[in-house]
Amino acid sequence: MAFILWKWQSQDICSVIDLFWSHREVDFKSGEDKRILAFWEFCYGKIIGNEDGNREILSDLNLLAVFLKTIDSKSKDWLGQSAPYVEERHHSYFFLESLDRLADASPKEVGEVYVVMLSGNALPLYEESSIKSIVEKIYKAKEKTLANQICDRYTRSGAEFLKELYEKYNR
Repeated sequence: MAFILWKWQSQDICSVIDLFWSHREVDFKSGEDKRILAFWEFCYGKIIGNEDGNREILSDLNLLAVFLKTIDSKSKDWLGQSAPYVEERHHSYFFLESLDRLADASPKEVGEVYVVMLSGNALPLYEESSIKSIVEKIYKAKEKTLANQICDRYTRSGAEFLKELYEKYNR
């Protein structure tokens, strides 16, 4: 593993992420999943300042959100770095699934990550039900500004599936 990290070849790093991803349903004991998060933290530090040169890795790193239980300041930085690249390798479905789950415990942070994701070129449209669920959780957490930003970005792009939610919370 040290050799792979030292060599830093995109294909190798993506293979390691894929290996971790393939273990997403494993019930880790004694915090073994912390090693996966340590790997993500290492990648974050290695990539910072060179995001465009690591687009594929960043896209794949979004898959590791499945191992987060909540979003703290550290993991919010990781997500903020990788989220704009989620569509690079078409991972938005799985990423949105993770954000929806994380919005139960960390709605404000999910909203902030979502806004960062939308500030890039990513505008995931699939799965609409997950997007609606995330936005509703953000609204219910009294983070109206964040939820409105998300709704506005979709509406400006011509996608109006959040219009009903927007109207419900902006009466």
